[in-house]
Amino acid sequence: MDDLETLPADDYPLVGRWLDTDEVGGADDTFNGTIVDARGLDNPEITVGAEGNGGPVAFDPSAVIISPETVVKWVWTAHGHHNVVSDPNAQLGESNRAFSSGEIVERENNLHTEVFDEAGTVLYQCEPHLDLGMKGALVVDSQA
Repeated sequence: MDDLETLPADDYPLVGRWLDTDEVGGADDTFNGTIVDARGLDNPEITVGAEGNGGPVAFDPSAVIISPETVVKWVWTAHGHHNVVSDPNAQLGESNRAFSSGEIVERENNLHTEVFDEAGTVLYQCEPHLDLGMKGALVVDSQA
């Protein structure tokens, strides 16, 4: 998704609050204040175990905006034991959706997919690496 445009995260303050602070877990040092605009893209992929936060403990990209009814794919690298979890009660209480990839996995090309139908902001994390800042955010928005 390197060739996609980015938007300032200022328009989505919950994203910055989640990724840029240590209010819950560590701050994500890969977050640069922008959101990758993947609206209209079929099946955007997010790397699990990308370099960042002091090792292979980041999501890449960490913030993405998508259209409703988009299938998002999280794809594991071979680095580290990871999962992907969205738990609104543990994530500032403001995430729009709960989901889990299941058990912690260390397997290259492991894949987890979710379909996002409703507009809103979805915060997620890697449970074993939350304190290191392994967090991500999806904004589901149909506005161009």
